[in-house]
Amino acid sequence: KGTFQTEICFLALKLRNYYNVEMPYYRGRTSETWNHFKSVDGNKAKCGYCSVQLSISSGNLNNLKRHLTAKHSTVSINRNESNQRDTLLNELDNPQPSTSTASISSLNVAQTSSVLTPIIANSTVAVCLTTDCWTSNENLSFMATTAHFFYGNTELKSFCLDCTEFSERHTGDNLNEKLMKIVRNWNITHKVTAIVSDNAANVTNAIQKTRYRQVSCFAHTLNLAVQNGLKDISSVIQKLKSIVGYSKRSHHALAKLQATQEQMNMPKLKLIQDVATRWNSTYDMLQRFIKVKDAINSTLAVLQSNVEMLTPEEWIIVEKAAEVLEIFYKVTKEISGDRYVTLSVVLIFTDVIFESMNKYEQDITLPINLHTMVLTLKQQITSRLKPLEDNDLVTHAALLDLWYKKLTFTNISEQKYTNALNKSRQKVCSVEIEDTHTQHDNTTQQSDESSTSSSLLWKSFDEQYNRSRASHNPQAAGIVELDKYMNEPILNRHENPLIWWNNRKLQYPHLYKLVLKRLCIIATPVPCERLFSKAGMTLTEQRNRI
Repeated sequence: KGTFQTEICFLALKLRNYYNVEMPYYRGRTSETWNHFKSVDGNKAKCGYCSVQLSISSGNLNNLKRHLTAKHSTVSINRNESNQRDTLLNELDNPQPSTSTASISSLNVAQTSSVLTPIIANSTVAVCLTTDCWTSNENLSFMATTAHFFYGNTELKSFCLDCTEFSERHTGDNLNEKLMKIVRNWNITHKVTAIVSDNAANVTNAIQKTRYRQVSCFAHTLNLAVQNGLKDISSVIQKLKSIVGYSKRSHHALAKLQATQEQMNMPKLKLIQDVATRWNSTYDMLQRFIKVKDAINSTLAVLQSNVEMLTPEEWIIVEKAAEVLEIFYKVTKEISGDRYVTLSVVLIFTDVIFESMNKYEQDITLPINLHTMVLTLKQQITSRLKPLEDNDLVTHAALLDLWYKKLTFTNISEQKYTNALNKSRQKVCSVEIEDTHTQHDNTTQQSDESSTSSSLLWKSFDEQYNRSRASHNPQAAGIVELDKYMNEPILNRHENPLIWWNNRKLQYPHLYKLVLKRLCIIATPVPCERLFSKAGMTLTEQRNRI
């Protein structure tokens, strides 16, 4: 249990109350070195990271500093507040999980919180939270909550606010209490713009008890659709799982498979077992079987076992099923980022998947049960994903992303586009900005610096905009901003929409604030999933080494 908690919390920046390593605090010691050691009997110091005891009888701390440098290289002793902030923000982008007891961050929890809390609470317009629960093989339950926000020049940052054992029953009330405690602790009660989670009823109930909006995990919803579709080829899937299970249970079978692969000049690849709750795992299993098809057939033919071989017809189903599911695999991979905007693309991805299923529906070469699977997948997409077209959080994000804008609604009705635009107008009218006069002056200055052709092009818009700003009518100003923005050309895929917005935040102050509220919402809580997945792999690797 102690080891598990340690590993889980390395991936959450090792906040002090999450792991079983004593982090010392010293009020009377003036050297920063004592932030990392505890005095023992006056002549020794105990390292707060690895518990090694070092002599300090001479009063010289050089050996302690050498120990930190040699054994805990990520620890730096003299850091001012600015450096601490920069280091922490760098770690948000470049976390370094470890299986040793060396610290990921040189800052203890008090320092971490003191640096990051004001950043998240005061330097951000909005925060998106993602949350997930997980139970380990040791039957310990954990809950992780991650914050996503724009910092500085519209950089999307992610930071694990909390990852602790959750021993209470996973009821909506208990989960809600935990969520709200995290929100209050980080002083972001009025910053949270949405909470992203899976579709579990208890989690949904917990979020509904808050005043925050819930966004259902897009990848989780896709996986539910796929799992329903796979029921139409369940007999083939079950055969594959039986073969995988046999290769994992029998050392002789695995050795024979690898020997056969070597004889056939194939890479030694193990079979992959699908897990219903793990995204894309069935697709991965199908693809692996396709790669080792000849070796599998040869191995099973010579082994005396009760495991059934696949028939030629079933191999066709395996190959075609992998082809059909490839679009789900690609979309899930693309939507699983947390360093770039993802909510704005879910409508386009939904349409791409739907069109792909339309194509396979017309494929007369598909076996009957695969054709049925395609129809099931279409129905699942319609019932689970099409409602996103009416979700204002999603449509706002799509319209405010300069890669997509109105293109998002190309295959969606004109009426839904009009509805989305009207909702955006209503929302931007409610956005408050800090100083109308300052923003007006800056906007005018920025406009003066524009090229002559650009000024002529937007002259009527700028005049109308400036009149509305001068009259201190934020509603009119917001509408003018949106109308002007919708006439801006879309960006190509090599240009960064976030940089575009940052360069024009004075020109579009109302819209820019809405951008920060909407584009920080990610489509799936991947950081939480990745945290738990990595923890599981870490423990597995440790057991294998043992």
